[in-house]
Amino acid sequence: MLRGIRALGQVDPQTVEQACGIYAASAALFAYSGISFDVSARLLPLSRQLARNLRDELGYRTMAFLHHYLRGDWSDQHIIPDELLDEGLRYGVFWEINTYLGLDCERRICQGRFTEARGLIARIARIGDEYGYDFVRGNEYFMTAYLHLEERNLAAARDALERYYADRTE
Repeated sequence: MLRGIRALGQVDPQTVEQACGIYAASAALFAYSGISFDVSARLLPLSRQLARNLRDELGYRTMAFLHHYLRGDWSDQHIIPDELLDEGLRYGVFWEINTYLGLDCERRICQGRFTEARGLIARIARIGDEYGYDFVRGNEYFMTAYLHLEERNLAAARDALERYYADRTE
């Protein structure tokens, strides 16, 4: 990853097809690892400038949401509009959308916004049901368990966790 960032610094990033994703993923790496939120914050605008298509835009917005989420800014200011998510689904941008929805769902559960979290869990499940993208099941099952746990419904949380672990192959 760092080699990729260094290489982008030596060429015009506009000439690199995946430059937006490299900068966005690098920003996420610096934020997620806790190495430097400042470096992450400097990389995100570069990623945004290099967004050329829907996949780039959703990749950038997902990593920007992750940056703010990890930094502790849990405001609604950084949510991705539903229209953009819907368009992304039509074009198969599943990983980015699943990642974003899982983080947003966890944020809303932690904020006590349980009804909204249920809506996000249902949306995650629909991605698996309608598009056959079964990778979403981990988010669906775990967020369901977490929601039940926060609601103090321990039996339902245990059942959801059993489903989560039964679905895990690693």
